[in-house]
Amino acid sequence: MQEPSASDGKRLSPAAILVWTFESIGRLGLAFLFPAFTLEGFARLLLLLAAAAFILPSVIRYFRFRYQLTADSLIVQGGLLFQWRRVIPLARVQSVEVVQKLRHRMFDVVELRVEAVGGLDTEAALVALEPAEAEGLRARLLDSRREIADEPEDAAPLAHLGPQELVLAGVTGGRVAVIAVLLGYAQELLPEERVTSFFQGVEQSGAPSIAIILGTATIILTVAVVISLIATVLTYWDFTVRREGERLLVTRGLLERRRALVPVRRIQAVELQENVLRRVFGLASLSVVLAGQAGQKDQQEETSMLLPVARRSTALDLASDVLGVPRVAGAVDLQAAPPRALVKRVIYACPVGIAAVVGALWARRFVGAAAPVTGVLVAVTAAAVALFGWRSLGHSVGNRHVIVRSGALVRRTDIVAIDNIQHLALTVSPPQRWLDLATLHPRIARGRPRAVDLDRSIADARFGSLSELVI
Repeated sequence: MQEPSASDGKRLSPAAILVWTFESIGRLGLAFLFPAFTLEGFARLLLLLAAAAFILPSVIRYFRFRYQLTADSLIVQGGLLFQWRRVIPLARVQSVEVVQKLRHRMFDVVELRVEAVGGLDTEAALVALEPAEAEGLRARLLDSRREIADEPEDAAPLAHLGPQELVLAGVTGGRVAVIAVLLGYAQELLPEERVTSFFQGVEQSGAPSIAIILGTATIILTVAVVISLIATVLTYWDFTVRREGERLLVTRGLLERRRALVPVRRIQAVELQENVLRRVFGLASLSVVLAGQAGQKDQQEETSMLLPVARRSTALDLASDVLGVPRVAGAVDLQAAPPRALVKRVIYACPVGIAAVVGALWARRFVGAAAPVTGVLVAVTAAAVALFGWRSLGHSVGNRHVIVRSGALVRRTDIVAIDNIQHLALTVSPPQRWLDLATLHPRIARGRPRAVDLDRSIADARFGSLSELVI
């Protein structure tokens, strides 16, 4: 490999030095810097030298980092101790994301992230570019793929979230339950005497026990909702989806602005998710499944999100537009699973219910009458999950798409274009064989959609008809 030359390519904005420095300091924490302004003499000098030690590596990285866009590739080179050189063929570029975090806003620069098909992470991160330079580079990268159509910049967005939708997303999202559980466990970190004295003080006030329990639960739930709202607003503020030729442009974020491009031709399926609370209000979120998507799991989830929350009909309209298929009305009226599928789930739930009841009866001698009640609640919950999981099952096969649905607490509906199906599989487990059921797997490049617990004759018929369309 040719040795990287210091004269090849262009440098980043000088603000990259401070961006890298702030990133390094933030990774280790800022606490050690504040004593530098209160100490005196040799101790203060040592702390200031430690702070300066973060700047020197950033300066070296800046002078060694170069990038160059040729006719057929993007070349990036750099390194601190060991120099490296990376060549990204433009034909492999999947998406170009513009990120502007708070530290970028301080210096009026942006970060350009280039992802390639099949990569495990961002292939090229240009951490500090002038906004005009970043837009020009992005346009050249995308023009090379001839996927940008001449569409007016003021074209109506496919989706946009205002403050009301953000509140709905925050209140009904899955973060609330997760945060509430974490807050419930957080009391374990408090000193035991403080927790005990608090509840004793409340009890001495004459408040009934049920009121104490309900009040504590309300406080925890309120704090969880507030935290969820803040996180949702910071992540999805001004969430907008627009179409640029054969790509979707997704912009979002308050403190950290992001602009991600989703290639339409790599969309394998769309996924509609509805938790229990959103199903009550007819709401859903919509995401896409991309082939060869790079990045960490959290980055993939954020990039693939097309609609954090909306009316279910609105999400289905957007799904139809993205996949290029007729209105997926079949996602509303799906063919339900047979009652035999419920029997299978009850069989799976029985060990949980029996274990809960037996354990509660055994624990009664230690914790009193509350144990049997808890055991019964666990058994009833297991039975309810089995029932809801069965009721959520459904599937539909259209002329251009397949729809499968499953999930007990979070119902997931996968809409797959038939042209994206790579191969079909039909599986029958021992319990399914006994109950004359089967599972159909329309396999795509990424993701695992499946029609669970179909009647065996229907599964065979679906497999045969889809085989002809896929071939």
